[in-house]
Formats: sequence, C-alpha cells, structure tokens
Amino acid sequence: MIKPTRQLKSPWIDANKTNLVRDEFQLAKENLPGDYFQPLPVFKAINQLGGEGLLYRGLAKLAPLSPLVSYHGDVSVWLSPPLSGMGNTVFIVMGRDSKGKLRLVGGNWYSEPKHRTGKNLTSVEFFESLDGKTPDEQRELVKDMIEFSIQEADKGYLNNLDSYCEYFNTMPIYLVLLDTETSDALFQGFPAVVQGDRPSDMSQEYFGEIL
Repeated sequence: MIKPTRQLKSPWIDANKTNLVRDEFQLAKENLPGDYFQPLPVFKAINQLGGEGLLYRGLAKLAPLSPLVSYHGDVSVWLSPPLSGMGNTVFIVMGRDSKGKLRLVGGNWYSEPKHRTGKNLTSVEFFESLDGKTPDEQRELVKDMIEFSIQEADKGYLNNLDSYCEYFNTMPIYLVLLDTETSDALFQGFPAVVQGDRPSDMSQEYFGEIL
C-alpha cells in the first residue's frame, strides 16, 4: 500500500531530513579547527548571522519539494521539479538592511544565470533600493546581484550543477549573501535535493540471465 505523501511541513524545515544545506550548517556549528571539514563560506556566514531558519523558510517557499516514492511506499528522495516543466532556477539574496534586520528575497521563475560584469551593492544599499522598486524592477535587481556575484572560479561547478539538476529534473538554487559595508558578496549554487528514508527491498535483489 502506497503511503500518503501529504506534507505537514516542508522537508527543508524538517531537522530529521538530510540535505547539503543542513550538512553545511552542521559543520559551521561544530566549528572544527584546521583546514578539514570546513563549511562553505556562505553557510558559515549565514550561521554567524543567525539566518539558518530564515534560509530554510525561503527554500520551503521557493523550492517546493515532491517525493520520489520507492519501496513499500517510503520516500527515497525529495526533489523540486521546475515549476514550468523545464528551465526554472531559484535565485536567493540575503543580507541585513539599514536597521540590522536579516532579510531574504528571491524567486523561482528565473532561468540559468550568466556571469556578468557589474558592481554589487552592499546589503544596506540593496534593500533600500529594493523597497523603492516595482515588483518587476525588484526581480531584475535580484538577478543582477546573482549574476554580478558569479566568479570565474564558480563556472566549472555551476556547469556540473546545471547538468546534474537537468538530468534529475530538479531546480538548481543560487544563493548570494551581501555584506553590510562592502560590495563583496558570498555566492553558492546547490541542487534542490533532500534525502528521504533510504528504503530497501532485499526481495528484489537478483542475478541471472535475462531471456
């Protein structure tokens, strides 16, 4: 019998569900010395700002997850298929505004970002500009911050990310954390994937010739 898949809360928010973002935050909390097992810089910085919960809420809204039901009705993995059928990506910008409040804005209708030359804003400048714009202008401003933040060193793994997400039909997520005082920004891309229950069915193991 297939188990019901209605979600009481998003797997992004469920602390019992493993995903790459939660793993990075766990490394940041462990604060291990040395060069090994260090979190990616953007997640380390968000953790220091107390923004883990805000990011999960953003992911739950912008990258809604659907279960891949496997053996015995258990969920093998959660994915976020493109909302229009293909091509959607998630853009997220985070930072503190002039009042020191940590904010998140983003969308899931974007297409694959392209590296562009341009100067990022500080997070204070960004949110001051955002609050004075129309929705269409806000969407373009978020796109600018994402694409201006991509560095040459990012291009290799972003190509792999795009291929991976297209193959498994889940959206890539592009995250930028803006700095309050400088135009420096922390950028990271990752797939919309949350691990499920790792179900098994040993009765289907087989070796032999297929006729």
